[in-house]
Amino acid sequence: MAAHPPNPNNPLLHLPPSLRIISLNCWGLKFISTHRSARLLEIGRQLAQASPTPTLVGFQECWTQADYLAIRSLTTHILPYGKFYYSGIFGSGLAILSKWPIEESSMYRYPLNGRPSAFHRGDWRRLR
Repeated sequence: MAAHPPNPNNPLLHLPPSLRIISLNCWGLKFISTHRSARLLEIGRQLAQASPTPTLVGFQECWTQADYLAIRSLTTHILPYGKFYYSGIFGSGLAILSKWPIEESSMYRYPLNGRPSAFHRGDWRRLR
């Protein structure tokens, strides 16, 4: 039996040989983190100039949509797709930027840790 030639439209034939993934804690707790806005803008600038160009960037502690959009506005030419995860009172702090469309994503919502009135403690307070 003769082998069939590969289908040129098969997306598996067009995968890149490698991925460049960055996972970054932005230290972006609003009202608490010093120089938050300047730091997040600089993160966007550095990503925009990165060589080699990242394929996927995952952010932690990018708490506000404004901070996410600031980074995204500086990186849309290299990372045109993104997702900001909404959760809880102040957001989840999680976001993704990608070179390719994000076809599906999910997030596990952890229960609140500590007292809501003690937001200044961040998420490092231990569980009781």
